[in-house]
Amino acid sequence: MRKFNNSKKFRALLGIPLVFLFLNAPTSSSAATPTSYLGSAVGFGVLASTPNITSTGITTISGTAGSQMGIAPAAAITDAGILTSGVQHLNDAAAIAARAALSAGYTTLSTLAATMPDPGVELGGQTLGPGVYSRGTYGITSTLTLNGGGDPNAIFVFQAATTLTTADLIASKVVLTGSAQACNVYWTVGSAATLGVGSTFIGHVLSVAAITAKTGAKINGQLMSRDAAVTLDSNIIVNDNCASNTVTYNGNTSTGGTVPVDVLSPYANGATVTVLGNTGPLVKTGNSFAGWNTAANGSGTFYTPAATFTILADTILYAQWSPIIYSVTFIGNGATEGATPMQLGISPAPLNANGFKRTAYTFNNWNTSASGSGTAYANSAIYSFASNLTLYAQWVAIIVPPPTPTPTPTPTPAPIGFQETDLPKLPRIQNEEAEKLAIQEKSLLRNIPDAPPARKIDLELIRIFSESSGDFNLPRLLEYFE
Repeated sequence: MRKFNNSKKFRALLGIPLVFLFLNAPTSSSAATPTSYLGSAVGFGVLASTPNITSTGITTISGTAGSQMGIAPAAAITDAGILTSGVQHLNDAAAIAARAALSAGYTTLSTLAATMPDPGVELGGQTLGPGVYSRGTYGITSTLTLNGGGDPNAIFVFQAATTLTTADLIASKVVLTGSAQACNVYWTVGSAATLGVGSTFIGHVLSVAAITAKTGAKINGQLMSRDAAVTLDSNIIVNDNCASNTVTYNGNTSTGGTVPVDVLSPYANGATVTVLGNTGPLVKTGNSFAGWNTAANGSGTFYTPAATFTILADTILYAQWSPIIYSVTFIGNGATEGATPMQLGISPAPLNANGFKRTAYTFNNWNTSASGSGTAYANSAIYSFASNLTLYAQWVAIIVPPPTPTPTPTPTPAPIGFQETDLPKLPRIQNEEAEKLAIQEKSLLRNIPDAPPARKIDLELIRIFSESSGDFNLPRLLEYFE
């Protein structure tokens, strides 16, 4: 292995300044790589055979799969500008092994049977799915779209029996969609490959003859010539592993809708992810969508739609929800006094107790209709607070019974027979006279056996009267009964 530096001897040899910046080689913990086709060549951004690798302008080689440069059996890398790369292998064991892996990979890929129809010479303006495409030559003058159909492991193989050429146009480019990944795109070229000025190219180029990347061409993949040179000019080469980091979205207790799907997922380590909006849209009863968070309970990193982040691991973004505050308005509906305040809530709770009053009425319940034809709610009933609500008091008239009439008094019938009250007030007589009169009364009563019953004197009454009061006058009494 050989590392270049700014030695006076080498500068004198080239007659120009030389700057190299060596980057760390990929470690064994790197994400999955297309080793089934490239073997030990996978970590080289640029690999050539002979006579050399040349670079002018400012060229950078980087990527998670590897940023190494190698050449074998030749041992010359000529930098006429500023070249930034990883370790450079000049006909050392690593370079020799990588070139052997390149040769084997080319043989395997170039002999695969075609599985897709011939797309024609001009690939620009087409959208192609995974599979093996084969023909004599390819050209790209506009946009070629490779659609993985949602499969991040979809493989694209383009076999060119002779040449591959992209136009000297910024519009000449290859783009990926449907989870297609640059690490799974291969180009086998039986002759030379030329990438035009300012063009954008995706895939691993395995060429038999020379590869030329013109000024400003950008490559997401590798440039590897089995039998010839590689020429660079102010290029950006990114040799990334297949993406291992996925971004998925979770409804997080949503009650409807669908989660968004990131068609660019999976992403390579360090890639920039743009957070999607609630495109489903997801819904949750009683809540509104508030954004995304890396933790379901909101304790992680919060993202709003269109925010960006650098992905370093599989990421789940959970929907975040904010409770919707609903109101209940109470209407007196004929009330003559009092009030029931508006009530706010986000979850089931008892309704405010009625505070209205109405003269000559009692409160019955609440209703969603003033007429009482809607949904009824009892006083202090539990309400879900799933929507705004207006409730009208319902009243029942108080029935006042008529006054009870005063009864007419019933006349007391006239007494029959002698009553104590019939006795006239007689002068008081002496006790000794009473004894005589008592004897006389007995005789008197015996002498009037034929008197009518109503006119008879109750002997017992006379006796009681005479004994209690002493007021008795027989002659007067007899005169009363004549």
